[in-house]
Amino acid sequence: MEGNHRRASVVGGSLGGLTVANLLRDAGWDVTVHERSRVPLDSRGAGIVLHEATSRYLVERSGISLDSVSCRSSFVRHLHADGTTAYEEPSDYRFTSWNSLYRALLSTIQDDYFLDHAVTSIDEGPDGVVLHLADGSTDHADLVVAADDVDSTVRRQEFNNVERSYGGYVGWRGTVHERDLSTETFELLSDARVCCTLR
Repeated sequence: MEGNHRRASVVGGSLGGLTVANLLRDAGWDVTVHERSRVPLDSRGAGIVLHEATSRYLVERSGISLDSVSCRSSFVRHLHADGTTAYEEPSDYRFTSWNSLYRALLSTIQDDYFLDHAVTSIDEGPDGVVLHLADGSTDHADLVVAADDVDSTVRRQEFNNVERSYGGYVGWRGTVHERDLSTETFELLSDARVCCTLR
């Protein structure tokens, strides 16, 4: 690293990688994002809470309107198993979809974001880190951030004795089009973050 010229390479270009890349760039780092997928990432995930820190970043740093990437809900509502309301209170949540958040974060750093850049290994030396890519090319950095999901190539190399283990729970997420809901159900779910006790 020469003078104040600092280079960071982020391995993985999903939401985590994009977030850290934007934050590092704002802190004065030159950042490159290596994403192994050959095509832009895509997901149908919805109902993602847009946290205050993310909202503030998008507004203050990128000038993106929150209404263009999220919708507001005014209540937190807890339901009994029979659908009756057990508890409700005002709340100011914002929800977004995976694609909306991904595109918003990507728009602020897309010139330094590279698809089809699978990192196969890294070597650390006195002058920084060398990243080896699947196409035979290399990248050099002072800092490497491993954001390439649970099967991270970088973490597997650096912590090869660590194994994943089942945490004992399952997460399930689904979406339903508004037109498929009854009027009663739509009114119950509309403008609220809803939780339900199933037993």
